Amino acid sequence: MYKNKKVGFVVNYFWRDEFPVVIRSSALLAIQMLKNCDSIDDILLVDGSIIPDELIKTACNDNQIKYLHTGKELGFAEGFNYGWRLLSVDYVGLMASDVFPSSESIDALLNSLSNDEVGCVVPYLDYCDYPGQVFSFVRKPYTCEPSSISLNLLIIKQSLLKLIGGIEENYSGGYNDLIILMKVRLAGSRVLLVGNTRVPHIGRMTVAYGTNFVKQNDDKQFSIDFPQYRANHGKWLIRHWQWPFATTWRASFFWWLAQNFPSRKLRNCLELLTIMMEPELTKSPARYGQKRMGQK
Repeated sequence: MYKNKKVGFVVNYFWRDEFPVVIRSSALLAIQMLKNCDSIDDILLVDGSIIPDELIKTACNDNQIKYLHTGKELGFAEGFNYGWRLLSVDYVGLMASDVFPSSESIDALLNSLSNDEVGCVVPYLDYCDYPGQVFSFVRKPYTCEPSSISLNLLIIKQSLLKLIGGIEENYSGGYNDLIILMKVRLAGSRVLLVGNTRVPHIGRMTVAYGTNFVKQNDDKQFSIDFPQYRANHGKWLIRHWQWPFATTWRASFFWWLAQNFPSRKLRNCLELLTIMMEPELTKSPARYGQKRMGQK
C-alpha cells in the first residue's frame, strides 16, 4: 500500500510584475490544499521567475513548504526537474500552481499507483487541454488508460521518473505530458486516468500568464523529435491510433477512423465522440496495452 511509501510534491510557479494578482492567489491556495493532504510528506515550490517572489517565499516559509529559486528564470520542465531531483521519495507529484486537489483525490491516485504495473497516474480535472481528462466531458469517468494526459497534476514513481530522464526540457510547456505518457508506456508501465477523482483547475491561467510557453516552437520541436507520430489530420496532429497512445484495439480503431475519415466535418465529430467515449474504450486494465508491454 502507498501508506508505506514516501510522497513528495513539486509545485511549479512563475511570476512577472505585469501578471494579475490572481496568479499569486491561486498558488497560495494550491499549496494550502497540498498541506491538507496527510499522505504527502514533502512539498517543494520551485519559483521559475526571473527574481524571487518574496510574497510567495514568505507564504511557503509560514507553511513549512520548501521554497526554491535558482537565481535565474526557469522553463516549465526545468522547474519540475530541478525540484523532483531534490526529493528522496518513492512517489513524486508534479503540479501546476492553479490546481487544487483534495486529500481524497490524492489518496485515490496513490492507491492506484500502489499497483506494481502502474507507473504514473493523473486525475480527472474540471478543465484541461485534453477533453478526455475533463470529468464533465467524458460519458463515463472510469479508471482507464487514455491516449493523452495533461501535466497539470501527475504522480509518478520516482524510480521510473529517473529511468525516463525526467521531463523533456526541449519544450516550453507543450508535449511534455504526452512525451511522459509515451516514455512510461515504452518502459513497460501503465499510465492511468483514475476514476473517483475530480480536481478543480483554473483553465488556461498558467498558460495565459504564468509560464513562458511558446506553442509554435514546441510544435516544431515535436515534429523534429517524433516525426513517426505525426498525423495529417486531427486537433493535435498526433497518431492517437498507434501505440503507445492507443491501449485497446477498440480505441485504436475509433481513433484511426476519426483521424482518417475522408470528410473533414465527420472527422471532427468522430474525434470528439472518440474522446468522449475513451474511458469506456480503454477501461483499465487495457489488454492491448498488456500485450504491447509484453505482459501476460
